[in-house]
Amino acid sequence: MSLEKKLSKAIKHNNPYKIEQIFEEIYYEYGKLVGFIISKYVIKKEDIEELVDDVFVSFSKAMMKTEINNIKYYLVTQAKNTSINFHSAGCQMSVKDTR
Repeated sequence: MSLEKKLSKAIKHNNPYKIEQIFEEIYYEYGKLVGFIISKYVIKKEDIEELVDDVFVSFSKAMMKTEINNIKYYLVTQAKNTSINFHSAGCQMSVKDTR
């Protein structure tokens, strides 16, 4: 069963233990990918780690409100947007020039 279906089922049955277990599975499955994407925009390791956490906090909130049909796509998009927002917030000193 896909992670999307597992997550949807756990949320539908309001099973906090199972939701947490699936969330951890998602984090271990996609955490490095999210970090890699963010590292294309951000240099400092501490900033990358913080932004990875931000992406997964955003995901945890979104997964409880709406059904996410493609977890990987959501996380990749959120990682890019979070990196761009970090850059826009005035943290240019630690952001890679991707031009």
